[in-house]
Parts: sequence; C-alpha cells; structure tokens
Amino acid sequence: MAGSGHKQWAAGDVVGASGDTDINTALLEQIVGVYAASANRDAAFGGAGEPTLAEGMLCYLNDTNEFQVYNGSAWVSIGDPEVVIVDSANARVGVNIAAPDNTLHVLEASAGTVAAHADTQVAIENSGTAGIQFLTNSGEENRIIFGDAADNDIGGITYDHDGNSIRWTTNAAERMRLDSSGQLGIGNDTPAGRLDLGDGTGRKLFLYSGGGANTSGLGVDLGGNSYEASIYFSSSGRLTIGSHNGSAYDTHVTVLASGAVDFEGTVSKAGGSFDIPHPTKGGDWRLRHSFIEGPKADNIYRGTVTLSAGTATVDLDAASNMTDGTWEAMNRDPWTMVASSGNAVEWSLSGKTLAITGPADAVCNWMVIGERQDDFMKSDKCALADDDGYLIVEYERPADPPYDPPYDVTD
Repeated sequence: MAGSGHKQWAAGDVVGASGDTDINTALLEQIVGVYAASANRDAAFGGAGEPTLAEGMLCYLNDTNEFQVYNGSAWVSIGDPEVVIVDSANARVGVNIAAPDNTLHVLEASAGTVAAHADTQVAIENSGTAGIQFLTNSGEENRIIFGDAADNDIGGITYDHDGNSIRWTTNAAERMRLDSSGQLGIGNDTPAGRLDLGDGTGRKLFLYSGGGANTSGLGVDLGGNSYEASIYFSSSGRLTIGSHNGSAYDTHVTVLASGAVDFEGTVSKAGGSFDIPHPTKGGDWRLRHSFIEGPKADNIYRGTVTLSAGTATVDLDAASNMTDGTWEAMNRDPWTMVASSGNAVEWSLSGKTLAITGPADAVCNWMVIGERQDDFMKSDKCALADDDGYLIVEYERPADPPYDPPYDVTD
C-alpha cells in the first residue's frame, strides 16, 4: 500500500491495528503530517512499530515553512520555501518575505525601514513603483467596492471599459464621473466641460475650454437653467466677464492684455480719479485728479476759434472729430458759453452749429454742454436712468444681490 496514493475500502471492511486495515499506517504512509522540523519527522520513521518511508509521502515543516515530498530516496522541497511563507502563528502569508507585516504581504524589493500600516490587510511593497492591476475583457468593468454591515456596496470606484470612463460612488449612488475626453462631472454623469457640476438647483461651478478666441473659461450657475455668470480668457490675453442665457453669451466687462477695461453697462462708484506717475517730479511721486461729477449725464465740448471779419461758425461734429449728425443724436438741452479776453462777443447755437460774432480777429474760447439722450441711456441696460434717459439722482438701494430666494446668498 505504501506510496500507492490511496486505500480502497470495500463494504464490510473493518479498521484494524495491523496489516492493510491499519488506519494509522495507511495515513502515515501517504500523508505524513506537520512536523516542527525535519529532525522530528525523521525520528517518526523506521523504528519499532513505526512506518517505513515510501515514495509519494508528503509533509509540512514549520521551521522552514515548506512542503516536502519523499521521492523514494530523499525528502525534496516543493517549490521555493522563500517565495510563499505561511506565518501560522500570526495568521499571515508573505510572498518573497519571511516576516509579513499584515495578512498578505507581497514583496518585490524592500521600500526601506517603513512598515505596512496597521489598518491594512494587504501590502504591496517595492523599492520602485508598486502597483495592483485589474484585467478584464473589453467592454467590462474593473471595480473596487466598499461595503459595511448594512450595505455590501455602499461605495466604490469603477472603471468602465465600454466608453472608458471612471466613476465614484458614495452612499450607493454615483457622485462623480471622469469621461474618456478628460471632462469631470460632479453630480452629472455626462459632463459638458472640463468641470461640470450639473444642472440641478443651487450654486455650481462650470469650467470649459472653447474654440477660437474663447480658449478657456469659468461659469457660475445660480439658477439651474443657464450659466448665469461667466468669465473667459482669450488666446490674445483678453479677459471677458459676462452672462450666458443658455444659448448666447452677453459681454459686460472686457479687460485687454494692455490693462484697458471696457464696460458694456453702467459704472457706479463712491469716488473716482485718474492716478498716474507724476510727469515732472519723477521717483515714486504720482499725480491724481478727481472726476467731474454732477446730477446730469452731461457731455462737454470745447475749443478755440478766431473770428474772421467779426464772425465764426463752429460745427460741433467736425470740431469733435465725430461723424456728421452724431452731436444731435447724443445731446439735448445744451448750455453754451463763449468768452474772448477784453472783447464783447455774442453767440447762438442752432442744432450742431455754434455762431459767434464780435470784433475782427478776436480769439474766442467756447464751451457747449449737452445732456445725453442716446439709446443706451433709455435702455434696460442703463440702471442709472429712467425710461426717458434722465439720470435718477436719488433712489432707495435694492436688495443685494438683486434676486429673491430660494437661492441662499450665504451659501
């Protein structure tokens, strides 16, 4: 029976104490068991009442953590005992490491004196790059699934090879997805920009990369219906601030690469001035002048003219380098003043023409002030004026920001 690999029992057989019915002999002759060391195993064979060695016997040695098989003349190790180590005392398995740090420790090369974290059950260690790879058929998914006692898939990370996207799940629902083009959606599984926070109600942030002049941008959606506030940057270095109604972009402020700022709407301020490097003092000195303020939206036109044969006419469009008809389109209720040092002069204004009379060759300084009446002053974009385009001088401050709940401005 020794080395035969089996004992075939028949109906009615009785386990005996000797011969081919001796169960102890049958087991020892085929599967020897577990021994502390090879010396303990060798002492169990060949003595009085002990079985003899036979080809095919198996044993496990605790001291070297290896399986051995008897080949008919000697015990031979199965595999490399240094590759797979079973630390039975600590219930750990090491691959290529004799003293694994946790339940499963796979070592390619030592990372140094660092040990695996106590909260982990699996450690992958290498002196260089260390990694874990998941392989599957095309169109399938690779998953890391997180679970607890109440839900075995409460969270997770999934890579979907059908479409090549990766998604993150929390509380058993998808919360974030990175698609194959590198667009990230949070609360949106079909992102339309580099970062898309979805179209649900509430404050959101939207990043996009456009074509042509609009190379990249940032939008904030307050209402869930459109990207209500947007900023984009052009390849020429221009910064544009505006709003988007879901189909078209409306520019409000443009900052050019030179630093020049263009406002499409009105500007209100508590004060204002120009502030420039001082033209004569140099160094760190600067020069400041205040803006001219008033209760009307006035335009100021001025100049100097010399009377020829005691008369002169001034075309306000030509004198201001404007297209013919512009002055009258822009102004109403004009106020005029003409002065000539030491001379009495008279003047009149008809439409865009200023007529002056006085002594021959008199030098006259003139000024015309007109109140704006252009279409912008009468439009909805001009919050400073009434429907007729007159400046609203006194007003009660509206809510800030100028919209009502349900949007909580403290978010």
